[in-house]
Amino acid sequence: MKQYKEIDLVNGCIRNERIWQERLYKLYFQKMYNVCCLYSIDDQEAMDMLNQGFLRVFQKINQFSFQGSLEGWIKRVITHKILDLLKQKQKTKTTEIHAELNLTADQHSPLQHNDTNYFMTLLPPSSANVFRLFFEEGYTHEEIAELLNISSGTSKWHVANAKQLLRKLIEKENESIKDRIA
Repeated sequence: MKQYKEIDLVNGCIRNERIWQERLYKLYFQKMYNVCCLYSIDDQEAMDMLNQGFLRVFQKINQFSFQGSLEGWIKRVITHKILDLLKQKQKTKTTEIHAELNLTADQHSPLQHNDTNYFMTLLPPSSANVFRLFFEEGYTHEEIAELLNISSGTSKWHVANAKQLLRKLIEKENESIKDRIA
């Protein structure tokens, strides 16, 4: 691949010239894709992270000050974007879990998404595993049954059991929070 001077790549991207953006993208594609693969669950998600990361790079390219390498700066910008996407995904999953547990806004407002992750560690491992596969990964009960070599009825039971236990844990924690505040 042809080598370009960093200053030419950066200035071309600052001018929003597609040819320079494409050159920068192609030059750093593989290395940044590998970074995205470390944080993603599949190739599709890695590509989505990569493209959103490069979009952020192009939006912020005028902030590159030529202090250090362009590659290091790009990697830092993309990694920050990946972490933002993962936080957003986790927050969405937590909201979905709270909705599934039929918690009112008052019941889950003191909780953060880290608290939900903590409560998941308190569940029996088999129920927590099935619950994660069902809600976080989007598998159907039939897919979970095949994956874990259990029946779909057992998968449904684990999800119901996890929901019931989580609801109780969260309600207990909220009572504790209210007692501390009062």
